Amino acid sequence: MTAIRTRRAKLSQVKLNYAEAGALDAPVLFLLHGWPQTWCEWSMVIPALAEHYRVIAPDLRGLGDSSRPDTGYDTLRVATDIVELADHLGIERFRLAGHDIGAMAAYALAAHWRRRVEKLAIFDIVLPGFTLDKMVRLGPDGWGIWHFLFHASPLAEVLTQGREEVYLSWFFRNMAYRADAIPPDHVAA
Repeated sequence: MTAIRTRRAKLSQVKLNYAEAGALDAPVLFLLHGWPQTWCEWSMVIPALAEHYRVIAPDLRGLGDSSRPDTGYDTLRVATDIVELADHLGIERFRLAGHDIGAMAAYALAAHWRRRVEKLAIFDIVLPGFTLDKMVRLGPDGWGIWHFLFHASPLAEVLTQGREEVYLSWFFRNMAYRADAIPPDHVAA
């Protein structure tokens, strides 16, 4: 089994925690997680990917064990963090995969630093240029993505602070395809 190592990098605006596996001379693959996950989202696939790639899976700013600055949560700033991490590690070109908010940052990174990204895979996002209006609305078929608007409000932090596990567990039970897909230790993280 491939060993997964966790490390930290001090960048210009944030300290990023990241997991790494695979040979240092292998082609590089960055994996950007979604909300509300951490690098652990990828933990079950990293060993298989590390047979072919140097896999680097950071905790995005404000999540997991990365630092939580007061500002800088737009997709371009998060993408810049990944470019700075690549620079810090001496990596010029890489493959990039992103899920959910990680896909938003991956798309921004590929758009602004095209020569750095060899291949891009993004999933579970609304593609840029399409609106969220139909997804945000509540409807008879489900909850929509009401949490985008909720999280934009300062009220979200006040209401969930100290209750993060209860709040996030609700999402996993009610909005995931399989409620048991996220192991308890990942929920705790």
